[in-house]
Amino acid sequence: LGRYHGAIMGSIGLILNGQPYEGPKKSVAEAIYKTAKENGGAAAVAEYRKLKSGSTSENYDFSEGELNTLGYQIMGMNKTKDAIEIFKLNVEMFPKASNPYDSLGEAYLKDGQKDLALINYKKSVELDSNNANAIVVIRRLEGKETKVDSKHFDKYLGKYQLTPNFIITITMENEKLIAQATGQGKLDLIPESETIFSVKGVDARVIFVKGDDGSVTELILDQGGRRQPAKKIE
Repeated sequence: LGRYHGAIMGSIGLILNGQPYEGPKKSVAEAIYKTAKENGGAAAVAEYRKLKSGSTSENYDFSEGELNTLGYQIMGMNKTKDAIEIFKLNVEMFPKASNPYDSLGEAYLKDGQKDLALINYKKSVELDSNNANAIVVIRRLEGKETKVDSKHFDKYLGKYQLTPNFIITITMENEKLIAQATGQGKLDLIPESETIFSVKGVDARVIFVKGDDGSVTELILDQGGRRQPAKKIE
């Protein structure tokens, strides 16, 4: 119900004011999720095309984020090749959008197909030159990783609040940054640039954000297609 709350309230407002309204559309990702999970990516793509060309297509939300969300759900089940099929469809549907190429590149990289990953990350940057994540991955794939002096790490040390009960603590051991979340073990942070770090052993990145005065104000946890900000509290 949460995903439809805004649309429902908007429709109620229009009804009360005697204006034409359109009810919330169904999520196409939810509609084909079971097929993707049980029968694979190709079957999900076929079902998507059938829904999009069918007489009830106007009832569904076919926006870019739908397939992106579904792709990450399937990739999270370690069905990477199925996720690739879904991300490829999103690129086909939205060829002028940067994010579908970024997601497809990530899936190819997870599948070990580095050449195809590089092609898609480059296309993502071509469409959005501010895609810092893709730029960093491209540099890594091309063997041009930035070497970061550990003297810069002091500014990142501290506690970052993701939720009231979930804190990420950043410390330094042996000139390496360490991240430890509430109730979890320590994880090494591997520098990809001065502000972007991959989390060793986890498919995630930590991005440190600086304010106008150069001090670090928050970090962003980039994992599974979601970017979650955590304010620095200490």
